[in-house]
Amino acid sequence: MQIWINVIDNALKYSGEKVKLAIHLVQQSKGAEITISDNGIGIEESQQSYLFQQFYQADQSHNREGNGLGLAIVKRIVTLLEGKISLQSQVGKGTTVKLFLPNQSKNQ
Repeated sequence: MQIWINVIDNALKYSGEKVKLAIHLVQQSKGAEITISDNGIGIEESQQSYLFQQFYQADQSHNREGNGLGLAIVKRIVTLLEGKISLQSQVGKGTTVKLFLPNQSKNQ
């Protein structure tokens, strides 16, 4: 649940008043692929590789609420679940977060 709270909160926080949020889920034989896209401010390419590090905040200029832990927590949870996460973003166009979460065995 924390994955969705953090990713969607970021999408809403960094989008304007006319937020467009798209969530797509595709069930595959080995797991689920989830894509969350927004029409927010976007992130400079030079900053994207740091976004999953603790305490890193790409947008220092807008005084947004947060502590830079959201995506680091998401990355850690996804790693513990043996999944994958990636991010693509364009300034002025928005951000897309893609996750793949493998099926969990009944013993986990």
